[in-house]
Amino acid sequence: GIGTLAGTEQIPCGDGVVLIRSDTGGWVHLDTGDIAAVEHPDTAATAVLDALWSRGVLAVDGATAFGSMELSDGIARTQDTNMLVLLLNEGCNLVCNYCYLGHASPLRSTAMPDHVAVKAMEEACNHPAPKLLIDFGEIAVAEPQLRRLVPIAEDIADARGKHLSMSVQTNGTTLTDDLADFLADHGISVGLSIDGPEHLHDAARTFRSGLGSHGMARAAFERCRERGISVHIPVTVAAHNVNHPDLVLGEIAGLGPGSFLLKPVLPHGEAAEGWEDAGISVTGFSEFMTSAVAFAAQRDLEILDTTARKFLYRFVGDRRGWGDSCTSRQCGTGRFLQVIDRHGDQHGCPRFVGVPAASGLLQIGRAADRAASISPNLRQPPPSCDGCAWLRSCGGGCTLAGGGVDVPLPDPHCMAHDAVHAALVREVLPRVLNGDLNGRLMHGLRTVHLA
Repeated sequence: GIGTLAGTEQIPCGDGVVLIRSDTGGWVHLDTGDIAAVEHPDTAATAVLDALWSRGVLAVDGATAFGSMELSDGIARTQDTNMLVLLLNEGCNLVCNYCYLGHASPLRSTAMPDHVAVKAMEEACNHPAPKLLIDFGEIAVAEPQLRRLVPIAEDIADARGKHLSMSVQTNGTTLTDDLADFLADHGISVGLSIDGPEHLHDAARTFRSGLGSHGMARAAFERCRERGISVHIPVTVAAHNVNHPDLVLGEIAGLGPGSFLLKPVLPHGEAAEGWEDAGISVTGFSEFMTSAVAFAAQRDLEILDTTARKFLYRFVGDRRGWGDSCTSRQCGTGRFLQVIDRHGDQHGCPRFVGVPAASGLLQIGRAADRAASISPNLRQPPPSCDGCAWLRSCGGGCTLAGGGVDVPLPDPHCMAHDAVHAALVREVLPRVLNGDLNGRLMHGLRTVHLA
């Protein structure tokens, strides 16, 4: 048949290029000796043609090896964990200038009643997934509730035969030795917010008095490390730290958490009201993320953040990248993820509580309707994704971030996703291809396409 490479693009990678086909996501790495042959596939050696075909790059008579292959089934096989997020208290003891939940004081009236939490946990066990992850949300002002609910969660999961894991989020200001002992005793992992070194962190994350929280957050991290508690660090990238990626990443690298996530500030809540002071541009975030990938490539691939790592895994066909499918239209919201507030209403995502795109809140007890909380239309990539070389590994971006109620809109951070992919190919993929995969999280990485 007639072969064609139409719809492919070349991206510099090490001593050669990565040739990637936008409609299949298929790619192949070529050294300088192969490039000339690729430009004339009708005269290329059979081995080269076979490689181009098997990798989904070459189309013959309009067909490719990947055809119209859908990833949905393959992704579904990686999703064996149902995640329940409980927002135990809508109040907080900090007044971070970018908070999307607001600055309510922590009162009894802002707390989730125990019976709501118990009902949510019982219902979460009805999900067919064999594993259940319960995240109790921000616990800085909800420690008594946490201590009451954890043993109940263990009993419920045990009675229903679920493999239970638990996590909490915290600003670290109330994570005492006694609380750390409790978390360690129950095998609870911790998400601990740190935005960089002290002067950057404390520019945004303060008490109502204006006192910064960095020292307490660092102390909380050390308490967790001493007890072998797994710590994930979410880093909010906003006006206070966006121009200092080296300082932010240096702080995180020095701590050495189990994982960390660089997430952009959202124009919601306090940040929406003070966007001029707290907000950042898409270009600014893209440049920050590019610097983050370069930092990890030069220093240690172990300090790739969660998003970059997911994209890398997906790009090379490693199923670990699709485990929760966040940053993808195949996300778990409404299917493998339920977020419950103090009223018992369900939200689309912890980061989009109350945002119009996550509307259609559901009362506990209506489990059959949960999938309808997110319009099926939003599962489809927007038209702007057509022809994007990264669509297979990106998945079209966040389901909710575009703000569409029924029409899929572009993820506003599409430029950043594009920048991360390009940086991974330019900075990290040469090391992967050379087998430079030392490190716990890089172990087992394979350069094959997800099938």
